[in-house]
Amino acid sequence: MKIRVLGASGSEVKGRYLTGFLIDRTLLIDPGSATAILTLDEQSGIENILLSHGHLDHVRDIPFIADNRLISGGKSSLTVWGLRETIDALRRHIFNDILWPDFTRIPSEKQPLLVFKPLIPMVETGIGEFSVLPIPVTHSQPATGFIISAGDVKIGYSGDTGNTDLFWTEVKKQGVKDVIVEVSFPDRLRDVAVASGHYCPVLLMGDMKRHGLEETRCYITHMKPQFIDDIRRELSGNIDARFLKSGDIIEVKYLRK
Repeated sequence: MKIRVLGASGSEVKGRYLTGFLIDRTLLIDPGSATAILTLDEQSGIENILLSHGHLDHVRDIPFIADNRLISGGKSSLTVWGLRETIDALRRHIFNDILWPDFTRIPSEKQPLLVFKPLIPMVETGIGEFSVLPIPVTHSQPATGFIISAGDVKIGYSGDTGNTDLFWTEVKKQGVKDVIVEVSFPDRLRDVAVASGHYCPVLLMGDMKRHGLEETRCYITHMKPQFIDDIRRELSGNIDARFLKSGDIIEVKYLRK
């Protein structure tokens, strides 16, 4: 499994791109920055988009991907997967023929550019060549993390979350040793993290210790640019942390023991 980091920032400033991960060229997760990074050919190779929740920094580029595919003559539908609440928000607030054209009816209702399919929490779903388990997490709106599998290769993805038990319980149960996990704020802003449904270092380390996952390799994403140095300092040496940025590649070749 090869994961290309398109963006890993919790907000956008020059040189820091919003969330986005492309797995094996066909599965796009939380496209906040895809069109700024991917060529038209690379965008045309995407078959499925997987959404953890409906916040703008995780869905922003779906309209532009659809527009690019239409203009480029793409004929195959692009399937967008997410919680029913997330899909409803996209239909109501973006693809409503006011803010953006309704690409679920373009170029025709029989052959649309976009097809929305709901995910059911804790029900494993086949998406292309992958198997995806959506796991409810703690955020300011309905949200899930995922365990994504391709054969015996697995990786966890927290999406946006604060303290959460079910996600880490499933990570341990399935023996997942590599997890992309958000940490948005430093410890001095713990109250802000809790109120907004995000991690700070002490909260993440507490969850991992409570679930006996100190050996888990964590790829840290969604850091607010103003706090990157603080978050690095507070996590470094305490857990196996790799700090992501646009252009990084994560390769998971087997389920690590």
